[in-house]
Amino acid sequence: MTDSTASISRDDNWKEFANTQHAYFARLLLAEFIKRVSDDVNTSAWYFSVRGNCRLSLNRVLGLSPRSYAALLLAADFVQVRQTDVRINNSNVQDKWLKDSRYGLGGVPSGCAEMTKSKVKLNKLNPSTDTDENKELKLDLFRIGHYKEEGETIQAAAAINSGVDPPPLSHRLRTHQRWLSLNLRDVIAPFLENKYRNKLERVEKWVRYSQGKESGLDDSLVLHYNLATKQQTVTMTLPTTDAAINGRTNNEDAGGDGKMYPKGTNYSGGNVPKMQTKSQKTMAALEHILNRRRSITVTMNTIDSNEYNSSDDEDDDDEDYIDIHSGAEYNEDFRSEFPLLSQYPIPLFNTEEDNNPIRIQKQSNRDALLRELVQLKQSYKEPLQFESENSVHKTELMPVGNDGVSGPLDTVFGKLGEEMAIESILKYLTERHRAKLHAELTRLKLIPKLLDEYDVAALIDHANIDITKWRKVVQALKTLQCLKRISVSAKKFTELGKDAGEIFYKEWPYETVDEEGLKRTEKIKYWWKDPVSEITSSLTRMLQATGKGPEDIEYIHICHGADHGKMKFRFTTKVIVKMKDGGPIVERLLPIGDILCKKDAPVVLRSTLIPEIAGGVNRLVNEKMKCYKKDGEWVVTLDDVNGESRPLEPKSSMAGDLAYIASSLGKDGFEGDWCNWCDSYSSAWEDPNSPYNLWTIERLKDQAKKNKDENLTGTNRMGVKEWNPFFDIPVENIIFSVLHAQMGVGNKILDYLVDTAEQKIEKVPPEMIALRNDLTSAEMHLVEAKEYKAAWEKLDGKQLKSLKGKYERRKKHLERSNLSEETIIALEWEIADYEGEIKDLNLTQQNLQDDIDAKVKTRNDAKKLLEEFKRKWKKDSESIYSGIDKILQKYGIERSAYHGGQINGVHVRILMAYCKDFMKDVEDFLVAELNPEQGTENSFGKDEILELCHDCETYLGLWDAAFAAVHVQDPTEEDCNRAQLIIDLAMEQHRKLKFSVTPKTHGMEKHVVAQMRKFAGGLAKLIEHWVEHYHQIGHGYDMQWINQPNEERKAVIRSNREFTFSHPEVVKRRDQIINNIKRKTSEAVVAAAEETKRVKTESRAGYVNRALAQRAAEGNDMVEGVGAAALT
Repeated sequence: MTDSTASISRDDNWKEFANTQHAYFARLLLAEFIKRVSDDVNTSAWYFSVRGNCRLSLNRVLGLSPRSYAALLLAADFVQVRQTDVRINNSNVQDKWLKDSRYGLGGVPSGCAEMTKSKVKLNKLNPSTDTDENKELKLDLFRIGHYKEEGETIQAAAAINSGVDPPPLSHRLRTHQRWLSLNLRDVIAPFLENKYRNKLERVEKWVRYSQGKESGLDDSLVLHYNLATKQQTVTMTLPTTDAAINGRTNNEDAGGDGKMYPKGTNYSGGNVPKMQTKSQKTMAALEHILNRRRSITVTMNTIDSNEYNSSDDEDDDDEDYIDIHSGAEYNEDFRSEFPLLSQYPIPLFNTEEDNNPIRIQKQSNRDALLRELVQLKQSYKEPLQFESENSVHKTELMPVGNDGVSGPLDTVFGKLGEEMAIESILKYLTERHRAKLHAELTRLKLIPKLLDEYDVAALIDHANIDITKWRKVVQALKTLQCLKRISVSAKKFTELGKDAGEIFYKEWPYETVDEEGLKRTEKIKYWWKDPVSEITSSLTRMLQATGKGPEDIEYIHICHGADHGKMKFRFTTKVIVKMKDGGPIVERLLPIGDILCKKDAPVVLRSTLIPEIAGGVNRLVNEKMKCYKKDGEWVVTLDDVNGESRPLEPKSSMAGDLAYIASSLGKDGFEGDWCNWCDSYSSAWEDPNSPYNLWTIERLKDQAKKNKDENLTGTNRMGVKEWNPFFDIPVENIIFSVLHAQMGVGNKILDYLVDTAEQKIEKVPPEMIALRNDLTSAEMHLVEAKEYKAAWEKLDGKQLKSLKGKYERRKKHLERSNLSEETIIALEWEIADYEGEIKDLNLTQQNLQDDIDAKVKTRNDAKKLLEEFKRKWKKDSESIYSGIDKILQKYGIERSAYHGGQINGVHVRILMAYCKDFMKDVEDFLVAELNPEQGTENSFGKDEILELCHDCETYLGLWDAAFAAVHVQDPTEEDCNRAQLIIDLAMEQHRKLKFSVTPKTHGMEKHVVAQMRKFAGGLAKLIEHWVEHYHQIGHGYDMQWINQPNEERKAVIRSNREFTFSHPEVVKRRDQIINNIKRKTSEAVVAAAEETKRVKTESRAGYVNRALAQRAAEGNDMVEGVGAAALT
């Protein structure tokens, strides 16, 4: 290519790309080589070491000797030769080449080339190395090839260190290498001259990575080709004989490094010896081609692999590769597609200029050529078959009659035989109608469906796994099922969450003083999202998914809820939409904010999350929501709309436990003598007919101002502090805490049962009861302290460990000699900062441990005192408390230490549902505990036990019926009246047992039924069950990402994930999964469930009707009985 330099010099494009012509053309040619290799359908992505002359080094892929490769790196300005070392010029490689779009490489995972840095074992890159097998080196790794699946990546270092063989590169790799070497010679020639000798030797030594006696990354092999067609490796070792060294072979010191290389264009200084052809005709054809030399002009993205010819000075392929082009006037234009046929001077290929006779003649030539090839193979008794170029599939020829195989299928099967006919038909379908064949096989469920992003999201949500585990599942399925694709790329899944609301994050130092007077600071971390954006976006998605408009909506509820537990305060919003067509009610839970805190003290809420979200919540209460059309679909907004819009009328409400509701209304601390909803005092609650007035937001604000201005105290404050309510949600829209009321009455009757039995039957001294309560309280406080420290260790504890590591590293760095004064000052400042942070965190950690130690001692002391009292009391038999506790456990009911020995909401419902059986077991146990002396008229005997158990059973049964009535969905006026009746009966039993009326029972008696009437659909979907439920969901997310110490990052991940899983299409697919995997319930099971439901309903109706009868017997007004169907 003698005139290539002239061609290069005339191209002025290089000035836009590089500092020198050689750098431009070196980069251009290298980029073109990579793109040609990558574009081959058989090329799979793999990483190669930028340094080295070994199995997995980049120079082997390029087909260049270490010295020529070093010259290429210098020419391209990809390395910097310094006084002490050689380094990669990352700026030129990455920014000015890989990521420069004009070269077309990409430089990112989606491109055909990419460079990264990883630790790899030398013996895996170079199996012949003498280094220790565990020796690792951090090397630059260069990827060649596109990823087969979008979003998939190769874990380069892991794959190399595991000894995984790289996939084959292009089956035309030798051709691409030859093209590169032919066109690269003039570009790198100046850097092989003496002027650059010193730099060249240092770069070559750097490439080889030879250290002393260790072979490093140099395996001393001359060349290593990876031929994808045969999947074999061809290697040539360096000659070591005297004859070779003395020049009696065709090898020479091409690189000037003392090693003998075969002469060729891949190595500088080489001359190609005359090729030994097998016939004079072949030689003549070759000489004809070589005498028609042509040169190329290299321009951006227009380099054609066919625009070069070999010459005696340029071709270095072995003698088995002979580039014959005799008769090129016929076939040369088709050489790239048909490299063998284009070598014969026979008219075979149709062109646009051909007339019909010429086309017929060329077809006859093709038929004759095929016929002679068949005859030739038959003469050698070879099967009439051949493999595809990449050995993926095989084609076999079969002789058939003159009528061909165009007849009916039975004719095809008769002529070819069953096996061959089936193979032919399948081949025809896969080649001609692949898409239709795939669709039909998928429909018949013979092959798996390609999962789209909604399927993937539904699967991940149902399996509760993260995207990393999903990728591993995909890899396993593709391997085990021999499939190319299982689903769309993981990138498609992650894009579903890209529109999730923005996360805002802050921290706040909360200073407190403990019981011993020690000052403690807790770093409160919290995040939030805009409530308006979240809710309007959710409503928009609901409408667009259903295709309905605002006129189709029956009602919308926006219920805000909050709860604290397991070190988190969580604020969530529930959106409920019911359509007029009677379809299922649509519900969405939207996380609005979290606070990482030990306690949800009102001061913490008011100083962190509440001020950030109050504006949005109040906008939803006070502003008009509207719908408008955008691009043909409905969009929900609170903002002004230009043009036509439709109004929406959602109702805002709030749910939570009594303590949170009290704080939200400015009643911090929740004084138990005042109601949250009305201004009545506890003394008035004993009279069921006493009047009351509901609070309003304005009245609460006025009372708070009055308390502050007049410094009011006691009952004059009416249960209100000096704070305004959190939000503008009307008091009557704050859902009464039905769940916590149910927990209250359940635990109340259980405590009454145990206390009465202990006092009347067991004669337990009051001191023992007090000691037992002290132990329960101590255990509860210990559990809370341990949970808090565990949460602290997962977050601030990790930060403390990280700071200690940074501190030690700075200290060691400071001990180094020859540090500049500026560096010393900077290090000393950093060390001082770290010391302060470490000291504070260490103090907090020690305080937490001291708190646990103190609570352990308190628990142990309480336990010891109780055991000593029991020994003095000398009771031999089992205590009544333990006996009743065992009966509770029989029904799956456990007292929770976390709740102070109380039973939770789920267990209260179990207690109420099985109250008849439970009380019968208790009755038998207590009767058995009676002493023989007991039973006189002055003692507590069997009759008294029966009455006690009957009263408790009636109490539980009536309240069970009352809570069931409150939970009726879409209640009518009759349902509301019936619910009030049952609550009144339960309260009569409450007062009969001389229980004081608490805020929970007062609220049930006076406020619940009014709210059932107020809210469309009733309270069933609004009661705080969902708040407790979402708290568990949020805790599950925290546990899933427990190793993520950054709360903000954790919130973003969770937000994107929940947004993805709430997509209507994802919800639909998830429901399909759940419904499909449900086992078909047998008729016997269904019948048993119906019978249980019937018995439970009749039992509730029975308690109500007996109470009504009792009321009538006592002379009260007669009330119509309640049927079983009414309490379903």
